[in-house]
Amino acid sequence: MIRPEVLIVDYGVGNLFSVYSALDYLNAKPVISNNPEDIRKYQKVILPGVGAFENGMSALKKNGADQALSEVKKKGTSILAICLGMQMLLDESEEFGIHKGLGFIPGKVKRIPEFNQSGKKIKIPHIGWSEIYFPDGVNIKSNKYLLGFEKLRASFYFVHSYQAKPNDLNDTVANCNYEGIEITAIIQKENVTGCQFHPEKSGKSGLLLLENFISI
Repeated sequence: MIRPEVLIVDYGVGNLFSVYSALDYLNAKPVISNNPEDIRKYQKVILPGVGAFENGMSALKKNGADQALSEVKKKGTSILAICLGMQMLLDESEEFGIHKGLGFIPGKVKRIPEFNQSGKKIKIPHIGWSEIYFPDGVNIKSNKYLLGFEKLRASFYFVHSYQAKPNDLNDTVANCNYEGIEITAIIQKENVTGCQFHPEKSGKSGLLLLENFISI
């Protein structure tokens, strides 16, 4: 059996080895690299990330990884972005000022509100396990990333203070509820998918999502 090859982008702010270990467990063939030429060669690319938006974008630009990602996005490479990686898919972020993102999915990154609609103050960052749900109009069975999720009450591990808000509601595939606030959990446009949670730390549900990604 041929092990599917997956490039994990190393730009200095990602949770690389947890992602690597999860992919290896799933019998994929993960490769960690910061070389833009490697990004251009692979058919499946994962953009992980933790930390601040500005630092992440600066690190991507430092060696031209942002340009390489733009090129492979246009040619149809399957891209999965995780946590900060997901946020960088959007046009811009308001985290510590206004900073431009990759612009793969139109939208902005905004801070999670400190109060829910009932006026209750909530704890930020959002840390821990949250169950996801799918907005009306999302066909789980036709989305290759979500195969098998119709049989699960899928929960994932989140750690973040900001969230992605796509302009087009159709680009939001899943949400979660955190203390009465709707949080964007999965976004998707064409060959680009982002998840706010960490699938590599999310047990059975996370492994299923990664398995679906490497099987596409």
